[in-house]
Amino acid sequence: EATMASTSQALIWYQATTLIATSTNCSSRIVSAPTHTVRLTVAGPSAPVLDPSNAVGHLIATGTTEVLDSGLWGCGLIRAHSWASTTITISDVK
Repeated sequence: EATMASTSQALIWYQATTLIATSTNCSSRIVSAPTHTVRLTVAGPSAPVLDPSNAVGHLIATGTTEVLDSGLWGCGLIRAHSWASTTITISDVK
């Protein structure tokens, strides 16, 4: 049975923001982008720098919620940026 490990909000802007992992053994993450599209990448030493001219990353469209499977995304740090100031919600599910 899945349980919600944590839920937090983060203010995202043009400059990439690294989202702190609250769980290292999640089964998935749920990310909601209610007001503006955001781009996500897995953060780490070799993670690409995010900016609007860089097409690397996964888009979470405005007004959508997506489940990121830990088998693909892992449970480590995620880097995010947006083209306008926005607050996203990210939840870890165990």
